[in-house]
Amino acid sequence: PELGRRLRGQDPVEILYCGVLEHRKGPDLLIEALANPSVRDEAWMLTVVGSGSMAGRLQQQVRDARLSDRVHFLGTLPIADVRELMFDMDVLVLPSRFDGWGAVVNEGMSAGLAVVASDQVGSARTMIKHGVDGFLFAAGDQSALAKVLRRLLTERCLLDATKGRALGKSRLFSPEVAAFRLSLLCKALAVGDEPPVWEEGPCRALNR
Repeated sequence: PELGRRLRGQDPVEILYCGVLEHRKGPDLLIEALANPSVRDEAWMLTVVGSGSMAGRLQQQVRDARLSDRVHFLGTLPIADVRELMFDMDVLVLPSRFDGWGAVVNEGMSAGLAVVASDQVGSARTMIKHGVDGFLFAAGDQSALAKVLRRLLTERCLLDATKGRALGKSRLFSPEVAAFRLSLLCKALAVGDEPPVWEEGPCRALNR
């Protein structure tokens, strides 16, 4: 999209979790954070897409927290339906305790969502500049996640700005840009030239 979904007035912020419902992915941490007193009374709705061994436990966790009217479990959806759903969301949360990459971060940013992810998500560490085009928090720390969510829920201008910058950042990680940069890098290495230096995006310089 050229622009992501725009919130009006006191519309609830639409939050999305998309992934398998397993301990490694940390969906329980997200529910804990939303049940945190600093967050639960703000205007938000959570949509959970995915299935896994924690599904029943998570649903019980939601009931125990008295959040059943604000959390919707959709199960597994076709990829095309997930993509369409993302256009109606505002925030994507990936609270993984560990995630080698986490492609949903790419997908969320390219749909114009503000992404909140743990610092153990490879794609988030690569793509997100904390506080600018997304947010990182310490893996396993639900209070840190709650703090980030509260900022986005209470500072609507920050949320809108983050969504716009996320969309811009995602374009740097398109297949076309990645392939072009990789080809230039390989050519330089093949002939012994100094490799190109990119500050952001694929093949960027690290500790150089």
